[in-house]
Amino acid sequence: MVAALVQPAPQPAVPLAPAQPTDRSRRFRASCPGAPWAMALLFLVAPAWCRAEDAEALLQRHARWLGGRAALERLRDLTWSGTLATAGFSGTLMLKETRGGWHQREAELGQTRVAEVSGPSGAWALNWTQQVDPMSPSEAEAVAERIFRRFGRHLSGGAEATLQDLGSEARDGRSWRVLRFRFRAADYFDVFLDPEDASCVWVREGVGDSVFLTRLGDWRTVAGVRMPFDEETVHNDPKLGAHIRWHTVKANLGLSAADFPKPAPRGPMGRIAGKRASTPWLEMELLQGRFIYVKGRVNGHETPLVLDSGGSTTILSATFADALGLSGVGSVYMEGATSAQDAALVPGIDIEIGPLRLAGLTVAIADLAGPEKAMGRAMPVILGKELFNAFVVDIDYPHSKIAFHTPASYRPDAGARPLRLLSDDLGLRLIEASVEGLPSSHFIVDIAAAGNLTLFQAYAEKNSLLVDRFPRSQRLSRGVGGGSVVTLATLKSFTLAGFELRDMPADSRTVRASRRTFTVPSWR
Repeated sequence: MVAALVQPAPQPAVPLAPAQPTDRSRRFRASCPGAPWAMALLFLVAPAWCRAEDAEALLQRHARWLGGRAALERLRDLTWSGTLATAGFSGTLMLKETRGGWHQREAELGQTRVAEVSGPSGAWALNWTQQVDPMSPSEAEAVAERIFRRFGRHLSGGAEATLQDLGSEARDGRSWRVLRFRFRAADYFDVFLDPEDASCVWVREGVGDSVFLTRLGDWRTVAGVRMPFDEETVHNDPKLGAHIRWHTVKANLGLSAADFPKPAPRGPMGRIAGKRASTPWLEMELLQGRFIYVKGRVNGHETPLVLDSGGSTTILSATFADALGLSGVGSVYMEGATSAQDAALVPGIDIEIGPLRLAGLTVAIADLAGPEKAMGRAMPVILGKELFNAFVVDIDYPHSKIAFHTPASYRPDAGARPLRLLSDDLGLRLIEASVEGLPSSHFIVDIAAAGNLTLFQAYAEKNSLLVDRFPRSQRLSRGVGGGSVVTLATLKSFTLAGFELRDMPADSRTVRASRRTFTVPSWR
């Protein structure tokens, strides 16, 4: 199944008292140094320069309050070490970055480890099961923007941003001058400055329609620059709050690219019994002609498994997890195509399909009642991309057979045509294809998608792909997190890798998309 053009999707916003805007705004090269990062898989950065009086003067005073431009320009690298508590998780936290653009952060949260590295040569993150995934382009861009702000790169021609003076806003029973920086079309970063001394206690970041506030406290001087050692992120949903306590902050340790290695995976998590390179062909069931069910075992218990190449992690239904006596920890947002729901994590899960074994997975537990109702049968397990990361998955749709191969041993058929796989902002795999002779575009490959071909509404409307199409109908599509109404029609052609498919059934829908399909709120 394929789907085109992921659109950024809104999330519930925090109700906030509106600021009193002024008419002063202009283009400005802005950045915010010194401040570590307030967490939320939506990540908040602390202080940026604000413009007040006329904002120029307030920015200058704020820079002096932080320690002065010269001290900020002397910062070459920063290393933070502390603790994080968020969404039912708690543990240690480490962040290090360089002025030249290298970044690494790691959190050990009980039995869950989260890590990512980005820099001039690439960007990667570990998934829950400790496999290495490419970081999405927007995440890598956001990291680069935060480094610009943190090191005060505006002083030497840093990232271009739009600066807007929002005027005064009340918080904590007092009035603050609020300045807004926009580094991308939809997101913004606000700083709350004291008009008297230009100090900063609050920052606010909007990502999509979600808004996160972070209170900065326990300011201390490191290498001549003030930095907050205490950060508390608040949200109208308590599960999205977080508290970071930095124990040490060190500057100018001489970090280089060699100090930022690509994250190391946990090690081989998948194997085929007898050290074989491939499984034999195994039976599979095609439900509704598209959804793949296979027989498997979870921690030794036999159960059907649904395969989902678009799933960012494996999911156990709450009913099945309860039957196995499994209980999750923490609370993460699991975002489907149209909505989101809470999920808990549980480590130490082993999954088997014939002689294939995936060991030690960390999976999510979630309510799958919606998709089960739509499918007309139980879905105890949705096996996600951990399987597709570890093995080559060979699917024979006409004969309802499936086989698995170790990547090093796989040899494609002589007539196979390779397609380059890309990664989108949700961590999904993309290919290039064309609809009805239009220029090639990126399409998601998802074997558990609800339709043959999904055209996201903005793409379909832009190219008039559903205009005067008959027959045309609507139906309700359900998935993880909820459902949505989709429009069905037939396309004249769809072309990929030189193959043209005629009279292709397709649907169009609006989608929910954010930077990640699964989100630990305070890790971003």
